[in-house]
Amino acid sequence: MLVCIVKKRVKHEVVVCFTVKDCSLVYVKQAREEKNWTQQDLADEVDMDVRTIKKIEEGTTSSYYLTIEKLIYALNIAPNIMYHAELSDKGVFMDRLYRQLFSLDVESLKIVCESATYIRNWHEEHQVKENDMSGKDAPAPQIWCYSSKSEQKRRKVTDELYTQTQKDEIEKVIAVFAEYIKESPYVDVVWSDKLGYVFLNIDPDKFSIETEPIIIESAEELCEELLHEISNDVMENASHEFTLAEAPPDIRLEIESRFDVYLDQLPQYRYIADDMFKSKS
Repeated sequence: MLVCIVKKRVKHEVVVCFTVKDCSLVYVKQAREEKNWTQQDLADEVDMDVRTIKKIEEGTTSSYYLTIEKLIYALNIAPNIMYHAELSDKGVFMDRLYRQLFSLDVESLKIVCESATYIRNWHEEHQVKENDMSGKDAPAPQIWCYSSKSEQKRRKVTDELYTQTQKDEIEKVIAVFAEYIKESPYVDVVWSDKLGYVFLNIDPDKFSIETEPIIIESAEELCEELLHEISNDVMENASHEFTLAEAPPDIRLEIESRFDVYLDQLPQYRYIADDMFKSKS
């Protein structure tokens, strides 16, 4: 799971924002479906735009801590697993178990806790005995807990935000998508002398920024963000709830047709569209 901790100053206070990508789609979608909620149901529950829910489940957007916190409380997602466990079968299983534990009464939960402590102690003793016999170091038991170590945003703060080549490539993508950016009420790309190119996800109903602004580091990244927006436009108009990999043939053809308008002018990025339709493992 990719997790970044980014410190921002707001009215002279430093706040910590979490950026959760790729793996959040598994936990959010799994928990939502267990409640038999649609994406619109979840959006109404947490007072968010349904497009944002779609992006989170597809792993194509970043979210402020408060956004993820809303989802955790609404869906009973295990916070430590959501933030820091790797995307794996074990993580998915533990997240589902977390919600099952929520359904237990206090007495039953006490029995579970006592049993879990007993089992953990047994495993630790068993590992020590195996270690004595084999002479090899026993692996430490798996602990699901908060870790302050997270992957930092790869960009380094320098006097030069982009090379001239990088800036030219980003400007070319902006020029190709210029009409779409201008007409779409959901996105914008702005320039900041301190940050560079910034991609904004807009909630037109609230006249606000829906998720954490994305600092664009490459033309490739900007192109991918815009293509995801276009695909969301098509799926929203079709009133469908699915990932791109699950899109039926007619919807996929419509999305690919929209993509072609831009990728015919940017053929070097056509592979991005191909990757978008592949299932995430």
